[in-house]
Amino acid sequence: MVGFASVLMTLSVVQRAPSGLAKTPGPWWLAATGVAGGGGIWAAHAIALLAFEPLAGRHFDLPIALAAVLIGVASVVGAVMVMAGRRRSTAPFLAAVLLATGFALMHWISLAGLIDSQLLRPSPLLVIAALALMTAVVVAGMLTVWRAGGLHRLIAAASLVVTGGFVGYLLTMSQAGEAAVALSGGLAPPDMSRMAVSFTTMVMVMAVLGVGVAGVLLDRHLARAARVEARRVTDLANVALESIVLLRDDGIVEVNRSFCRLTGQNRDSLIGCRFSELFIDDHRLSVVQALEQPGGPGREFRLAAVGQTEGVPVELSVRETEAHENASRVALLRDLRDQHEAEARIRYLAQHDALTRLPNRALFGDRLAHALQLAERYENPVALLLVDVDRLQEINKLRGQDIGDGVLRQTAKRIKNTVRGSDTVACLGGDTFAVIQEGMDQPHAADKLARRLLTRMGVPLIVNGNEIAATVSIGIAVAPTDALVGSALLAHAESALQRSKDGGRNRHTFYEARMEEERRARQVLGVDLRNALRAGDLHVHFQPVADVGTGSLLGFEALARWTHPERGVVPPGLFIPVAEESGAIVDLGEWMLETVCQEATRWPLACTVAVNISVMQFEKSDLVAQVDGVLERTGLDPARLELEITESVLIHDTDYAVEVLNRLKARGVRIVLDDFGTGYSSLSYLKRFPFDKIKIDRSFVSEIGDSQQSAAIVRGVIGLARGLGVPVVAEGVEQAAHVDMLREEGCDQMQGYLIGRPAPIEDYGDLVFDHPMAAQPE
Repeated sequence: MVGFASVLMTLSVVQRAPSGLAKTPGPWWLAATGVAGGGGIWAAHAIALLAFEPLAGRHFDLPIALAAVLIGVASVVGAVMVMAGRRRSTAPFLAAVLLATGFALMHWISLAGLIDSQLLRPSPLLVIAALALMTAVVVAGMLTVWRAGGLHRLIAAASLVVTGGFVGYLLTMSQAGEAAVALSGGLAPPDMSRMAVSFTTMVMVMAVLGVGVAGVLLDRHLARAARVEARRVTDLANVALESIVLLRDDGIVEVNRSFCRLTGQNRDSLIGCRFSELFIDDHRLSVVQALEQPGGPGREFRLAAVGQTEGVPVELSVRETEAHENASRVALLRDLRDQHEAEARIRYLAQHDALTRLPNRALFGDRLAHALQLAERYENPVALLLVDVDRLQEINKLRGQDIGDGVLRQTAKRIKNTVRGSDTVACLGGDTFAVIQEGMDQPHAADKLARRLLTRMGVPLIVNGNEIAATVSIGIAVAPTDALVGSALLAHAESALQRSKDGGRNRHTFYEARMEEERRARQVLGVDLRNALRAGDLHVHFQPVADVGTGSLLGFEALARWTHPERGVVPPGLFIPVAEESGAIVDLGEWMLETVCQEATRWPLACTVAVNISVMQFEKSDLVAQVDGVLERTGLDPARLELEITESVLIHDTDYAVEVLNRLKARGVRIVLDDFGTGYSSLSYLKRFPFDKIKIDRSFVSEIGDSQQSAAIVRGVIGLARGLGVPVVAEGVEQAAHVDMLREEGCDQMQGYLIGRPAPIEDYGDLVFDHPMAAQPE
């Protein structure tokens, strides 16, 4: 029992060594264990020798007994150190040889301390056979404890080692019995008494028991610590967002909860499964290869999860591990579904308009290029339609940005519902949409589509409970007839769209080659206009404004005129739009204001002079400072200067416009609302700003004798102005009947060809220079 307890205690410590005891200061503990175990084994041997009846009465030789103890302890310490390191697979065999040799030497040296060594004549064959049998049995015990395991393996290993020692004991005792029979003549007793050996044996047994108790306590402590650590590691693994799988080769040893959730299976059904078989068929071989090459970068695979027909995208990383006794690999899996969704969302936002959810200009460019490639390869025509919402800026200002956004969303929906599913509808920004129509009979298919779009957009939109009339203008270019390069085709469609706008909107126009010539001509004309401004080639004509009741002159409206050195007279209807497109309208407006005010100071007649202010000039220049500078330089009375603006000035930024107009009015400058009756003619403008005059657009006045609707509009505007106490100027008066009707309705002032055409001021010299006491401005 003493020997079994010693071996069991020693092997228990050896089995624990790889989990912590082999590290510093582990070697000292291992050495102490070897000393105690070796001493305990010698004590068991000594007790057996003392109990052997043929040797009764014999006394131990102290030095020899001490040598036996040292040999037994050294062999056990050596075996413990070899086994605890576990560096090589030969460790169990080397440890077994050390123990078997040590046991044999310990037995024979101890016996030599009791019996004369000359009487011990063992058979060499018997010794070799016994030593081989001891080694084989001890090797079996060492291999058992080497493979680790539970208490049953530890007991089995200890039993095998004790059995090996018992074989050596039987051999020794058989020789001792023969030698003892030969001691008939008696031998001189050694110096050491049996009591000393018994005392030493008792000390050894107590040491073994002490180390055994300490080992048990340490074993319980380590086991408890191991359970706590295992529970902590398990809890950490279960709360980890990543899925963790412990593997031995391709077999699953352990999984955490995240992996169970990822696969849709419980832990028990996963343990023991082949890891690679949890992936879709096309990825299994690659997963096996990843397991065979741990430590590499993470790779994306698809896990065949429950309820996921296409598999779950995961990033798999494989690492080697020693954290688990049954696992050699750890697989880390990161669910990529959220990442893929986020990436898809980012790609969608990068390629689609946020308001309408249609492809944006970038994606439109890719699809147009692809369509043109197919068109060139298969000779299939492609039509590009640009659809522009008419007067969207005015809708935004009058109805609010939310209504304008609603108009764009509903327009996008109507266009989408009108085209085929294979056609591309895109939003190019602002109020412009594009349609790519492929593989049809062109240009007839594009013409039919444009007509359907115009018809559908002719039905008022209902936005937030408001009925909005929003028409569209359409420009069309066809490949390969017009162009085969995307940028050129788009430019041609833009030219056609501009022609639709210039033609009155709410219509569609196909690109024609002469449009490109006209576009280039307009560009050249814009350059010439800027040069004309610098060279002083522009001049001013004046059109008179008269009193309806008396016919007396009240003032003039200044109008720009241009005589080109090569083209001759350029109509204002041509160069004014070019000036607006090129931005030269700002310079033109500044030149007009300076020139007109300077001219008016020469007139003896103190009449008014009106200058038109464009939207661009109003927004891009400091108009108040500009007017102050002109008045100061020319010395013109501010009361004689009238600035004519249209509703467009107010629509773009009403608050800013009203502020600027109030500052101008405070200086004595008169503000006139021009072209009233066109556009939206919002009464809110009349409420927010007290205009000095309202001018009725010529398109209504010229038709008052032929159109009841025009007459009603003129009559309504005059009545409205009279109620507000604001004078009214009727433009486009060309017949005496017009004057009679205006006089009858109570109109204040009139302007038109009947009164006088635009001409140099010298043509009105008899009115301006020959009548110094003419009418004063109201």
